[in-house]
Amino acid sequence: MCGSCGEEKKMPFLKRQHHCRRCGRAVCGECSPNSSILPFYGFENPVRVCRPCYQEIPEDELCSSTQSHNILVDPVCVDLDFTKKLLAVGSSDNVIRIYDIAACL
Repeated sequence: MCGSCGEEKKMPFLKRQHHCRRCGRAVCGECSPNSSILPFYGFENPVRVCRPCYQEIPEDELCSSTQSHNILVDPVCVDLDFTKKLLAVGSSDNVIRIYDIAACL
């Protein structure tokens, strides 16, 4: 039975179930058409998310995997400014990335 819509006919016995990576419920394909990164849960690549969870994810946290991987470049130096709530990361590709970390503090 689908943990979202409750319909049993959408998930036959031999058909593979899908699991929402945010809430863990087994859901049918129709109830989990979305994917998102979930860095808080350790998922830096887009993973399957059910409709209710996808709607609960704040707009600013819905970003592509490319954006989420920017910080994964080999950091050469890191500076954290608590007063401005900014994180600056200088990386081996000669790019300085500035992140607003206000939501994390």
